[in-house]
Amino acid sequence: MGVAATIETTRKTGLLNLPTELLCLIVELVEKDLSSITNPYKDIQNLRLTCKQLRDAAYKSFAIRFFRKRSHVISAFSINTLHDIISDPHFGPHVKELTLVVRRSRYNIYDRAFGLRKRGEENAMHALDVHASDMKFVDSGLYDQLMEKVFAVAHSHGNSLIIMVKKLSGNTQYGSENRHPEPYALARTLEAARRAGIPPPEFHVGTGLINMENTIMNHLSSQEDHCFGFSFYFFENTKIMYYHRRNTLKLVNYAVLDGHNRFGERIAQVVHALLVQMAITRVEVSGFWLEDGDEFATHVLQPLLPLLESVELCSMYWVPARTLSSIMNFLAEAPKLTRFVFSLDPICRCNYPGGVRERLEYEGTDLSSMLKDGAACLVAKFISWD
Repeated sequence: MGVAATIETTRKTGLLNLPTELLCLIVELVEKDLSSITNPYKDIQNLRLTCKQLRDAAYKSFAIRFFRKRSHVISAFSINTLHDIISDPHFGPHVKELTLVVRRSRYNIYDRAFGLRKRGEENAMHALDVHASDMKFVDSGLYDQLMEKVFAVAHSHGNSLIIMVKKLSGNTQYGSENRHPEPYALARTLEAARRAGIPPPEFHVGTGLINMENTIMNHLSSQEDHCFGFSFYFFENTKIMYYHRRNTLKLVNYAVLDGHNRFGERIAQVVHALLVQMAITRVEVSGFWLEDGDEFATHVLQPLLPLLESVELCSMYWVPARTLSSIMNFLAEAPKLTRFVFSLDPICRCNYPGGVRERLEYEGTDLSSMLKDGAACLVAKFISWD
């Protein structure tokens, strides 16, 4: 009744006789009016099914709603579906972000714990079969071929896909780490982009596997053009991000009680890899226990010192006064530095005695003298933050 009534109403009002451009504007206005409703997507779907004129007018809004951010399991069926979507002349141009979900070997430990051994073994065997099928799809080269086409078509639409790789949630069998395909899948995806002849895609990885880190480092060192962004976990709670549009390197620690010794050689490898082509002018550090200022200066700041324009140490968990003073004196030698900010995390301020400046901010063209004066002030007041 609803569809029939809509058709009859549009005939009486002459709505369908309007130019397609006006119908598109009407659909966009309808979509905005429905934005506060619990499920506006259903209305856009029904509108497309009403008649040909409204279907054509709703293409753009429908595509943005349902195809802008795609999530696909790395399997033959799902990646073929992705290729069909991105090749569609109406939907393909609106695909901007792609999440590749990797299925690990799933195993329900509760099956064994409650004695349901048979069902547990059946589930484990099925998971292994699915996992083997996915790996075969990648190993055979079919995944590479399809993804190469996907990147090429997206590039023809004027899009550079943002790639995210994550694992399917669920339990994994103990000792199955060697069967985790995330690093291999990421490597094959980046290689497919390279073979498609497009600029390196921006990518984000939600895992901290060591093999994944090696894959990313190999990719960075092999690129002549580092005009792309990425993020991945070095450790379970430590994330490194790079934003090429702002020339920014960002280091974040998400665990208050787990922030020690995070500025070693691994981070130095990323810094040096990026310096091959791309100038890093901003460094943002958040949520660390910064005990060793020399380590931070050596592995992060020193390679970047000639071009650094801004350094922010924000929401820090614990930084001794002598460490901060040392860092400020080191940054005073940066010829282009115009901004320095330091602040403590609110939940950690109680660990500091009275009289401590919770926030330091210096900005200006002559930052060297201000940093040296500030560092000397910290030492002169004998502020003990440790």
